[in-house]
Amino acid sequence: MADQSSRRVTTTRSPSRRGAIRILKVHPGAPEQTEVQCELIPGTILVDNDRLQHETSDVQFKPYDALSWCWGKAPSDSWISILKDETSYVKYVQPGLVAALRALRHGTYARYLWVDAVCINQDYKAEKNVSALMNIVKSCDSFGPGSS
Repeated sequence: MADQSSRRVTTTRSPSRRGAIRILKVHPGAPEQTEVQCELIPGTILVDNDRLQHETSDVQFKPYDALSWCWGKAPSDSWISILKDETSYVKYVQPGLVAALRALRHGTYARYLWVDAVCINQDYKAEKNVSALMNIVKSCDSFGPGSS
């Protein structure tokens, strides 16, 4: 279990590249494994040639699915582990989001998700811009029930 008091993750300001976003890489886990381990990795909403211009040998953009989570007043008293530079940090989230991530993770390979409650810096208004969010959703592989 992560040390919840000393290693809380904070989301950095928005990536500066055009079309840049953060993607949540959810590590594989068995259904009985309660801890959800993740990483925040670079992503993009760009497609085709625009996307290729921003890829490097170090950054290969992954297709992702989008999960929009309730931004209501429910307490964020559960947590997920965010790995960065071999250190595990705690990100407090709503219990239902932890349950959803457990249900969506795969047993043997990583799952790539854009989750607004985690991938957006909640303290930075420009990132919460509705039109920017719609571009992210339009660029994902699937969004919500019944998506392909």
